[in-house]
Amino acid sequence: IPENIDIENTNDIIKVLNQSNLFSDVKVKFDNNKYIIIVKEFPNINKLYFDKNERLKDEDLKLLAADLDFVNYNSASINSYIYEVKKIYESFGYNNVTIEYSKKLYQDTNTIDLFFDIDEGSITKINQIILNGNNNISAQEILQTIDSKTKSIRNIFANNNFKPSIVEKDKYLISDYYKNNGFLDISV
Repeated sequence: IPENIDIENTNDIIKVLNQSNLFSDVKVKFDNNKYIIIVKEFPNINKLYFDKNERLKDEDLKLLAADLDFVNYNSASINSYIYEVKKIYESFGYNNVTIEYSKKLYQDTNTIDLFFDIDEGSITKINQIILNGNNNISAQEILQTIDSKTKSIRNIFANNNFKPSIVEKDKYLISDYYKNNGFLDISV
């Protein structure tokens, strides 16, 4: 709330209200030393529907929406929700997930139903792990250090799903292994 009531503060009011991500339209008028604020709220989400999701159940996807406080329909909350759903899929090795959505707006209640169509794709597998530049420590030692694995005769039960978070952890493990062996300037 501006300290001085004058027409020059109307842009600041509009800016603050737009940043709240609660309103699809904000107008501020200055009349007789008063602000008249006209807002149009984003619709509240009434129901979420999901199609073609096999790995994650509808209940899990709705729980994620609740955890993210995904209750208003706006581009920021939609993008955030889709991003988090994709991260969960990646944690299982589904790295090519596409998510599209459609909506049904109820003007009288300013609510919306969202319909998510999820193409999970297939699980990405690690076919081969290639190590370059490891002149002082054998590839076998490094491969035993990391969590990413490939299937082979010797480790037939290895989980060889490609998971970006595991690869990031592997980079840290390799770096730590080299540092513990005296190579402080390691770059992975």
